[in-house]
Amino acid sequence: MKRRNLLAAVLSFSLVIGMSAPVDLAQESKKTQTAVSIEDSVGETSKYGYLPIHRKLLNSDDLSSGRKKKAAKTTIPSSFNAREEGLLTDIKDQGKTGMCWTMSVMGASEADIIQDGSEESPDLSEYHLAYSTYNKADDPLGLTVGDICRPREKNNDLYGWGGNSVLATATLARWQGVVDESVASFEDLQNKINRNVTADLPDEVTNYK
Repeated sequence: MKRRNLLAAVLSFSLVIGMSAPVDLAQESKKTQTAVSIEDSVGETSKYGYLPIHRKLLNSDDLSSGRKKKAAKTTIPSSFNAREEGLLTDIKDQGKTGMCWTMSVMGASEADIIQDGSEESPDLSEYHLAYSTYNKADDPLGLTVGDICRPREKNNDLYGWGGNSVLATATLARWQGVVDESVASFEDLQNKINRNVTADLPDEVTNYK
């Protein structure tokens, strides 16, 4: 149950962040039933790691009348400070990587773990989320043959490619990308010049139930 709560919280966070500049997936799926080009949605690599989203994911016209009424009645607090709630973990430093997006997603995940009482000081791997986003998991049935996720402008360092809420949501929805920092530490990533140290990393969430 905690595993499901974690994923639900992260997906909600990612979708809220993505609402400011989202992707119209329904319209995209009408164009093709085979492959959708991620690069058409996320655009070019940015300087610090955020890939801008150029299309809408959801707007008020997509909501049913019942959901619109419910949303209209929802009361939102005038302010919220996660520090006052004790939900923030240690400040992270992305260094020279383009992994600001993984820092945000893992920070939200850690806050959810603290909030539901699972752990007092969780520390999740930003490194592994980036790796899982741009590398497929094992697929014995061959259902993802030909699937690929790459930004338009890329070099050989996937940890500098960047990402956003759409890519993070897609990765987490596959039950990938969340492991403890001890499994794939950011410090190890920075110390490995070639960064080819991910071959034995687990593909799926196994530490949270």
